[in-house]
Amino acid sequence: MNTKHQMPWIEDHQPTAGQGSGASGLCGQKMVLPGDEISTFPAQEGGCHAVIENVVLEIDAGCLSIKRAVGETVAVEADIFAEEPDSLSAVLKFRSGENSEWTETPMEFLANGRWGGKFIAATPGNWFYIIEAWVNPFKSWRQKIQRKLQARQNISIELQAGAALIETAARRATALEAEWLRAWAEELRAGESPTGSSLVQHALDESLAELMSRHPDRNHATTYEKELSVVAGTDRAPTPLPEKS
Repeated sequence: MNTKHQMPWIEDHQPTAGQGSGASGLCGQKMVLPGDEISTFPAQEGGCHAVIENVVLEIDAGCLSIKRAVGETVAVEADIFAEEPDSLSAVLKFRSGENSEWTETPMEFLANGRWGGKFIAATPGNWFYIIEAWVNPFKSWRQKIQRKLQARQNISIELQAGAALIETAARRATALEAEWLRAWAEELRAGESPTGSSLVQHALDESLAELMSRHPDRNHATTYEKELSVVAGTDRAPTPLPEKS
């Protein structure tokens, strides 16, 4: 029987020591491919935990609010790391005291495990912010593809694993983007690129990476343990950042 287009399936696997609530959603799972080939999802190669520490600004372990003038930018930094740091993603979530819904903005990697994000305290009163981070299995998958290509190794199993990740993301996406993702997954599974570009280029296309970044699996993301606050006023000078040692 031709198994070329058979769907892979997920096999539960007990997490190893150290894989706790911060683990990626596909961490500790194996994918059984047609022909009984088995590929472990990329996130399990490294650490499945995102750890968040040393948040700036945080005063008195989060017990005191920082102060900003209305309209001032609140710059937030933190150490965010995992055993596979290149697979991390993080967002800074913030809201005013009058709003129960969080707004979020992506955090950017700065250097040496340090990440940064910022928001504007646009109205007077209390503002709250918190950091959320996770190990992104799609980033891990891209890196594994690139490593195997550099070593001139076969990537057929990895393409099937990537197709499964993309199809999972399609279930979280809106109708149009879900359709795009499903089409991308089918191309990887079929081993064909209708655009005429090489399948490898298609798999590593930045457009796919951008699309996947909008629909990540964050069910097992790590959220910083404390919700921090800032008070925005019209007569308060901004609290300076502490000097770095």
